[in-house]
Amino acid sequence: MMPAPMVEASRASARAVDFLRKSGRRNARAVETVLFHVPFWRIQGFAFRWVFGQRPMTSEGWTSAPPPMERVKELLYRTFDHTVPGFSGVDLGLPSMGVRPQVLELQPLGRSHGGSTLLPLDVPLDQVKAATQELSRDLPVPEEIRPEVVIHRLVGVKFSVIYVPFWHVQCRDQGGTHAVLVDAAGGDVARSIPHAVGVLPQLLAGHRGPPSPVTEIRFLPFRCPNCGWGFPFHRLSFLHLCRTCHRLWSERRGEWCEIPYAVVPPPQGRPWDGPVWIPFWRFRAAVESQGTRLDTVAELRRVAPPIHPLPADPKAGGGPIHFYIPAVRLRNPKTLHNLASRLTFAQPGMAPGAFPQGLSPRSLGGSLSQADASELGPMILGALIPPMNRRAVELLNGCRVELSEPMIIYFPFEQANLYWEEPWTRLAFQRSALSEESLDGVSE
Repeated sequence: MMPAPMVEASRASARAVDFLRKSGRRNARAVETVLFHVPFWRIQGFAFRWVFGQRPMTSEGWTSAPPPMERVKELLYRTFDHTVPGFSGVDLGLPSMGVRPQVLELQPLGRSHGGSTLLPLDVPLDQVKAATQELSRDLPVPEEIRPEVVIHRLVGVKFSVIYVPFWHVQCRDQGGTHAVLVDAAGGDVARSIPHAVGVLPQLLAGHRGPPSPVTEIRFLPFRCPNCGWGFPFHRLSFLHLCRTCHRLWSERRGEWCEIPYAVVPPPQGRPWDGPVWIPFWRFRAAVESQGTRLDTVAELRRVAPPIHPLPADPKAGGGPIHFYIPAVRLRNPKTLHNLASRLTFAQPGMAPGAFPQGLSPRSLGGSLSQADASELGPMILGALIPPMNRRAVELLNGCRVELSEPMIIYFPFEQANLYWEEPWTRLAFQRSALSEESLDGVSE
């Protein structure tokens, strides 16, 4: 819920009367004031879109003739943070909450909620989910590009309910009854309710109706269930690696659950305590499109040859395709796609093992869940496809990416000037790309 700084009914009444008088109703007076909370569904996530198409080539040499077209692809992305009303049957003129959830303080909804009336939450989650994909598609394609194939995904979707406080002030003058809505959270903003008839009775009926469902907040000890040692704190993480017993845990339905994982050892002769260990999701992948199925690395590379090849296991050509997706949150989504696509091209063939006993590994927390990583499958495939390869681009149209056998694998990354570099593949990214704060100077 949003707290209500405006808690005085007299202040709300005065603001409503002032609003009406400035609107030309000079004799308006307040007759009844009710504080209530309005439920909104909040939808948070990250929208990605690959656009494959053609655009005119720019050159000063072209005159009256149309310029030739070049094939391009462009990655579009944006943070998705949207709100929609969670109530129906009452027209309050509030299509959304705007940016207030992102800039104002939020608090857990208390059972008393200040004696306010809760407007019933009667818009089901399934209805909100059905509208979410359409809302997320508001990513304008550059005007110069003529799209041919578009891949769109909304990743990391989270739904929550936010109750926003308002004052309903009923006023009268010689012209009749008027209803004014006064914002109790964001200031003294007031507006007339378009259809005031029946609003107040429904608000008052909220006292007699069933209470809105409020789940309890539970707390888990932030320590390893196996050895009792405290977990390293990464504020965006849902994966927690115990630095003492090396077990990996994640919270599920209020309980700690152990997650299997593997570790890629550093090259022979290099110390274990030097690298920073970054978790990646590894999936076995298969691509189906237009009657074609790709199951092996050799088949994938025939369709999508790497522009900048990386060292790879020569025996991996006939093996299964593995998609590697960083489980950490990165500031620039292009960095995620670069890491995922280049490591997928490399198909590293090192034999994963385990951390040696006595090591206290420096690792990053995992902030990308298995389900979210699975949603990125088609986007990673789009990163692999060169735009000039028409056959490969056509393969993307209506393609389906199957990801199975999920596994967390920790890769060693060593500091190399301003970069973190993986010693086996020489894959690197800027140190400033990490978006979460970590302990022991892992990120700055």
